[in-house]
Amino acid sequence: MIVDVLIVLVLGLVIQLRQSRVCSVILLLYAIGNSIYFLAVTHRFSGWLMLVAGISAAAATFKLNRLWKSYQQQSG
Repeated sequence: MIVDVLIVLVLGLVIQLRQSRVCSVILLLYAIGNSIYFLAVTHRFSGWLMLVAGISAAAATFKLNRLWKSYQQQSG
């Protein structure tokens, strides 16, 4: 459980500080894998909050990148 917390914490910090699309995709894939694993083991859906965080992070970082490229084209 501590490993899960450390993975999410490190990926979250890198996403926040560096606006990393790669880390947001890794977080999303980790959340999907984690949810599938727990669904197979416990036969109950869990980890939905991490899925929401991964989807939100991926959507936000990709939108940020698109807006940044648009800004760069307008200003230079």
